[in-house]
Amino acid sequence: MQSDACMQSIDVSTVDGFQGQEKVAIVFDSVRSNADCEVGFLSDYRRINVALTRAKRKLVVVGDSATLTSDPVWAAFWDWAAMPGSGDAESFSIAYRSYYELPPEGGW
Repeated sequence: MQSDACMQSIDVSTVDGFQGQEKVAIVFDSVRSNADCEVGFLSDYRRINVALTRAKRKLVVVGDSATLTSDPVWAAFWDWAAMPGSGDAESFSIAYRSYYELPPEGGW
C-alpha cells in the first residue's frame, strides 16, 4: 500500500537522535508547558541548535509560547517568528499563539 510506504519514510526520534542528520521537513514538539514557565532541558542551547537546524525546507515548532519565551533564546526565536514578514509574504507572520489555556493545577 502507498500509505505503508509513506509511514516507513517518517522518522520519530528525540533531538539527540537527529544529531548529524537533516530531513526535508521536521515537526518539533517542545513538550514543555507549565505554570512556572520552566523550559527544562530546552534551555540547553546545543539541543536548541540541533532542533532548529535539521530541517532543509520546513520546520514546525509546537509549544507553549508562554513557557518557551521565558528562555532568552526561545524568546528571540519567537520574536523573529512572530514578526510581520517572517513568512513568505510581507505581512505574513509564521508564529501563532495558542487560543487555549490549560486550567491551573487543581482545576478552575
